[in-house]
Amino acid sequence: MGKKTAAAQKVVPIKGPSLMEPGKGSERVSSRFVVLYGGPKVQKTGACSTLEGAKWVISDPNAIPTLDALDRLPPEEDIYEVTGIAPARDVLGKMMDVCKQHGPKGLGCTAVVVDSLTQFQDWHEQDVAQGTNQRFMGENKKEGGWQQYNAEYGAFIDDLGVLARYITVVAIAHAKEKIDGTKGDWAGLNLKPQMALKVGRTANWVLYQSRRNIAVDSTFKGDEFTRIEKDKNGKPMGVEVIIYTQPVGFWMASANAKNLRAEEPADMAELLRKEGLFK
Repeated sequence: MGKKTAAAQKVVPIKGPSLMEPGKGSERVSSRFVVLYGGPKVQKTGACSTLEGAKWVISDPNAIPTLDALDRLPPEEDIYEVTGIAPARDVLGKMMDVCKQHGPKGLGCTAVVVDSLTQFQDWHEQDVAQGTNQRFMGENKKEGGWQQYNAEYGAFIDDLGVLARYITVVAIAHAKEKIDGTKGDWAGLNLKPQMALKVGRTANWVLYQSRRNIAVDSTFKGDEFTRIEKDKNGKPMGVEVIIYTQPVGFWMASANAKNLRAEEPADMAELLRKEGLFK
């Protein structure tokens, strides 16, 4: 008797009638929680500025000037400039209430951009230190404050994940400043360790963005990753900006996507459009 093939050995479960109340599906099929991170001045806000019709929850002081310089400043009614976790969570809570009552169309936007997780971290650390009578977190070990910080910042991250059930949320963050390859750790978000892990666990996509200047000759006209600018001497210079959807070097990146390449141009709208998530 011949050996059974893998196909012959496969057992197909028989689906019988269910006595359970039917499920209601998921809103998340058409939305994602995306985190875009990278070093300072790599044009993360610029990459997200292509999301026309998005609402922006802004804490980073460079966000508005950057959008203005790019001539992509959203209308005032789509800008929510806040200075801490509490007001940010208030805005996100109101957005979730609208979605629950009227669906994502009730928000009147195409996506929600949060700029940036790192600035919110800095402000919340200051708020908790002040609330526990410390000049900085860790000054008074008796007062602590780290449990409160993790609980409240963690709830903020959860809010972003819940809102992403209804509409795509893109959160901008900064990368760690130093990499120690000898430790075998991946380099990633410049957030407190527990919060960095929580963001990585909660987000659907964690994307890394880089920017560098490269030498070019006069015949190079640029490509999908590189534009031509002039250096301080007036000579042509290539500016290469890439979003990575897979790990590169020590930098972590991951995207459970069907159509994205390992390297993509820095255009968040186009990345989402490739996956049928942005029109």
